[in-house]
Amino acid sequence: MTHRLSVAGLRCGRGERALFAPLDFVADDGDIVRISGTNGAGKSTLLHTLAGLLSPISGTIDWCPDANEAVPSLGLIEHQNALSQVLSPVENLTLLSRLAHPASRIDQATIVDTLETLGLRRLAHQPTHTLSAGQKRRVTLARLWLIAPRVWLLDEPVAALDSAARRRVSQRITRLAGGGSVIVYTTHERMGLGDTRCVALD
Repeated sequence: MTHRLSVAGLRCGRGERALFAPLDFVADDGDIVRISGTNGAGKSTLLHTLAGLLSPISGTIDWCPDANEAVPSLGLIEHQNALSQVLSPVENLTLLSRLAHPASRIDQATIVDTLETLGLRRLAHQPTHTLSAGQKRRVTLARLWLIAPRVWLLDEPVAALDSAARRRVSQRITRLAGGGSVIVYTTHERMGLGDTRCVALD
């Protein structure tokens, strides 16, 4: 059977020092894979390696793209919000969406509607540096509503969010998986997503 993602004997780290024991796991369309571990266990390093931003020390990562893709479409949301502080939320999301999918044309009204879903409509055109940490996180996570890669890699997606925002984001992630997306996420706590698999780093 061909899996969307197959990881075998994967060791990641800094230099030649592995951060965790060799990993073996697979993920198929619609799977939600939770990566757990303490601070410094290598959760972010693992996501960066899966995304192709870092090279593994050893082991293999095999992605199976769709028939019309050379490589599978990936979306990465990191623990640190990749936002320009001088741009507005609308400008940031327009830029990030075009970088992720150059051929896409997401109109401003759609972005504003998405920000309204996350309780940010009145801040849509304010400089991002005026937003709180939780508001900036919601802007970053708005990408979950705007683009549709086959695979999402999410690093601590609900960090700095209040309970209402956590609920909206968790519901969105569950809906994406229900539509066939693969979700691989890191967390220090359970999010109630109905995880298909849990990968513990030790």
